[in-house]
Amino acid sequence: MPGSSQRQRIVIQSADKHMSDAEVQRRLEELASLKIHPREQTANRTLLARAERVYQVLRGDERQHLANEILLFEQVLEQQDARLIPPARARLTQEVDALERYSVFDRAYDPGYSE
Repeated sequence: MPGSSQRQRIVIQSADKHMSDAEVQRRLEELASLKIHPREQTANRTLLARAERVYQVLRGDERQHLANEILLFEQVLEQQDARLIPPARARLTQEVDALERYSVFDRAYDPGYSE
């Protein structure tokens, strides 16, 4: 209804597959998750925040490498293809894990570090 705060919902059902109101409501709730852009999903937002945090402390080639990995992941998210996102997320997670483990937080790794 233009100009009002009322909302209407029309559900079209097949004559041979009638669903109860409860079934319709359950299905609509299931489908609601599809409306969320992948970049807004918690797992993806958390991973990107973690990658950005690691990026901030990196230098040189590692920093550029991580920037490229972040960009690739963001490009996959923009495609909104649910088949591509999990492997892309796993790849970026693996990269961030490795950088955290072997460079970012390990002072022994830093050639300029001395005790």
